Amino acid sequence: MDLESFRDRLESLRDGELFRYVQQCICMSLAHAGEPHAESHDLLDLVYAECARRGKERLYDKAYERVCKEPEVCKGLLA
Repeated sequence: MDLESFRDRLESLRDGELFRYVQQCICMSLAHAGEPHAESHDLLDLVYAECARRGKERLYDKAYERVCKEPEVCKGLLA
Protein backbone atom coordinates (compact mmCIF):
# COMPACT_ATOMS: atom_id res chain seq x y z
CA MET A 1 0.00 0.00 0.00
CA ASP A 2 1.19 3.49 -0.79
CA LEU A 3 1.54 5.16 2.60
CA GLU A 4 1.23 8.66 1.14
CA SER A 5 -2.10 7.79 -0.48
CA PHE A 6 -3.26 6.24 2.79
CA ARG A 7 -2.33 9.43 4.67
CA ASP A 8 -4.24 11.54 2.14
CA ARG A 9 -7.27 9.26 2.49
CA LEU A 10 -7.21 9.62 6.27
CA GLU A 11 -7.32 13.40 6.03
CA SER A 12 -10.61 13.23 4.10
CA LEU A 13 -12.41 10.98 6.60
CA ARG A 14 -15.04 12.09 9.06
CA ASP A 15 -14.33 11.25 12.69
CA GLY A 16 -16.62 8.21 12.70
CA GLU A 17 -14.89 6.79 9.65
CA LEU A 18 -11.50 7.50 11.18
CA PHE A 19 -12.57 5.66 14.34
CA ARG A 20 -13.30 2.57 12.23
CA TYR A 21 -9.94 2.87 10.44
CA VAL A 22 -8.18 3.15 13.80
CA GLN A 23 -9.86 -0.04 15.01
CA GLN A 24 -9.00 -1.83 11.78
CA CYS A 25 -5.35 -0.76 11.92
CA ILE A 26 -5.09 -1.79 15.57
CA CYS A 27 -6.45 -5.22 14.68
CA MET A 28 -4.04 -5.59 11.75
CA SER A 29 -1.11 -4.47 13.89
CA LEU A 30 -2.03 -6.95 16.62
CA ALA A 31 -2.32 -9.70 14.02
CA HIS A 32 1.26 -8.93 12.95
CA ALA A 33 2.65 -8.40 16.44
CA GLY A 34 5.50 -10.85 15.82
CA GLU A 35 6.56 -9.06 12.64
CA PRO A 36 8.21 -5.77 13.65
CA HIS A 37 8.55 -4.56 10.04
CA ALA A 38 4.98 -5.30 8.97
CA GLU A 39 3.29 -2.50 7.07
CA SER A 40 0.35 -2.65 9.48
CA HIS A 41 2.50 -0.98 12.16
CA ASP A 42 3.21 1.93 9.81
CA LEU A 43 -0.50 2.27 9.05
CA LEU A 44 -1.25 2.35 12.76
CA ASP A 45 1.32 5.12 13.22
CA LEU A 46 -0.38 7.09 10.45
CA VAL A 47 -3.86 6.80 11.95
CA TYR A 48 -2.48 7.92 15.31
CA ALA A 49 -0.76 10.86 13.63
CA GLU A 50 -4.06 11.84 11.97
CA CYS A 51 -5.88 11.68 15.30
CA ALA A 52 -3.16 13.85 16.85
CA ARG A 53 -3.27 16.30 13.93
CA ARG A 54 -6.98 16.76 14.60
CA GLY A 55 -6.42 17.05 18.34
CA LYS A 56 -8.47 13.89 18.84
CA GLU A 57 -6.03 11.51 20.45
CA ARG A 58 -8.93 10.33 22.61
CA LEU A 59 -10.55 8.90 19.47
CA TYR A 60 -7.50 6.64 19.08
CA ASP A 61 -7.60 5.72 22.77
CA LYS A 62 -11.31 4.82 22.60
CA ALA A 63 -10.75 2.62 19.55
CA TYR A 64 -7.86 0.86 21.29
CA GLU A 65 -9.96 0.33 24.42
CA ARG A 66 -12.79 -1.15 22.37
CA VAL A 67 -10.51 -3.62 20.58
CA CYS A 68 -8.95 -4.67 23.89
CA LYS A 69 -12.32 -5.10 25.61
CA GLU A 70 -14.04 -6.70 22.61
CA PRO A 71 -11.39 -8.58 20.61
CA GLU A 72 -14.10 -10.20 18.49
CA VAL A 73 -14.54 -6.81 16.80
CA CYS A 74 -11.36 -7.63 14.84
CA LYS A 75 -13.04 -10.60 13.16
CA GLY A 76 -15.59 -8.33 11.54
CA LEU A 77 -13.12 -5.59 10.67
CA LEU A 78 -10.57 -7.91 9.08
CA ALA A 79 -13.06 -10.10 7.20
